[in-house]
Amino acid sequence: LVAALTIPFVINKYNSKVFETEFKKANSVIWRALDMTAQEYGATNFKELKFAFCGDLGQFDQDTDKQNACNESITKELPNINATLRNYLGIVDQEKITTNSYSMYNFEKDRFNYTNLCAFSDELSHLKCTVYYLKDGSSFLGLSYREAQFTLIFDTNGPRKNPNRLGYDIWEYEYPKWRHCGWCNMKNGNWMSGLGCYYCAIENVDSDNSDKGGYWQSLY
Repeated sequence: LVAALTIPFVINKYNSKVFETEFKKANSVIWRALDMTAQEYGATNFKELKFAFCGDLGQFDQDTDKQNACNESITKELPNINATLRNYLGIVDQEKITTNSYSMYNFEKDRFNYTNLCAFSDELSHLKCTVYYLKDGSSFLGLSYREAQFTLIFDTNGPRKNPNRLGYDIWEYEYPKWRHCGWCNMKNGNWMSGLGCYYCAIENVDSDNSDKGGYWQSLY
């Protein structure tokens, strides 16, 4: 009886550690590439990339014409930004996926098409997009820009390997940040439940306010 209770606990603890390690590694690699990409445009880091296109962001917030001009210039340059990002990430393979390619799961483990994530890629489609693979098996979708916001979806072990679940191996990063940790465990059956888990993981906050000792401990 003791063994029956202990073995699942040990397995879950191990899996949580694997997810944590893979997340931290992939996040570090992607951030380094994002910062190097931004530096190609004269910015210090990725969070300052808009300065290269928009100048004074204080004025940007007050000037609709400046906002439109800035957004148009970033959208026009986005293919080149993505090409530079792929170069720094060291892409080894790419795959066009459709609704029949892979499944993904929200945080609550409801099943959906992996291509739902494509809506947040540079192709902005629920039906198809390109997955880019790194040599360690992790993957990402093209960096998107819409409504004055950058979004990047990455999968720490790629769509060819399970669990393909938001908040476990699939993550969404946004800048400027709009979603928050409260989006992580919405318990509403929506496929987007889990998109905010990136911020729970970064801050190591329990996904369900269970006080289990941090994000990774709260996964099981």
